[in-house]
Amino acid sequence: PLAKAPQVAVETPIPIQPTPQITEDVPVLKSNEDANVLEDEVVLDTPKPDAIEITAPTKSQNNQLLLFYIGQLHGTYLLAQNEEGLFIVDQHAAMERVQYEKIYRKLSAVSRDCVELLVPVMVPLTLNEIIKLKPSFKSLLDWGFEVEEFGQNALVIRSVPTWAQNEDIQQIVETIMQQLLYDNGFQVGKLRESVAITMSCKGSIKANQYINEVEIKQLLQDLCLCEQPYTCPHGRPIIVKLTKYEIEKLFKRVM
Repeated sequence: PLAKAPQVAVETPIPIQPTPQITEDVPVLKSNEDANVLEDEVVLDTPKPDAIEITAPTKSQNNQLLLFYIGQLHGTYLLAQNEEGLFIVDQHAAMERVQYEKIYRKLSAVSRDCVELLVPVMVPLTLNEIIKLKPSFKSLLDWGFEVEEFGQNALVIRSVPTWAQNEDIQQIVETIMQQLLYDNGFQVGKLRESVAITMSCKGSIKANQYINEVEIKQLLQDLCLCEQPYTCPHGRPIIVKLTKYEIEKLFKRVM
């Protein structure tokens, strides 16, 4: 009989799994709509900080200024941005303006009521200066300042208006005497302005002083509600603005 042929085992083919493709999210560059922007510019999507919504007094309710607070620079300047550009705010000058307008309104609304000083204020003067000031004593009393002669070389202040009792009385009195002697008379409005400037300067934050984000946002809001938010009471600028175009020009991104 013929021998049987040996059986050959046939292996069942193992299905080959396709190699998984790893895909990466490739950022899609935004098209440059501005013809002035160079072609090699890459526009990146960056997270936006919280916006501070501020209503400026010169704008209508529907025309609001939006500032996006960025941070504090050198403990002296506040940085904010919006679609128009970068805003650099001098924090001392900003708070000085805010405090000045609050204090001036407070001083303008007070009455002529006076309070007697526990320790009278002495003002050394020459005899000629006292003679020149003496006719103004009654006017000063009408405004709450009780002034008397003290010998031949000094005046004594025994009472002051209620709005001045917690302030630097010595400086207030010196300001009054300066007005009476050299500024052609005593002007209450001018005096209150001078006091408000002095008080606002002393009570404001200084350079190289860091404040927290809550205080910064409140300061920016108060500043934009001021009647004159762009200059401090001494006339120095508060806000410096760099437009987006000016910044791009510095980096030679625009022609």
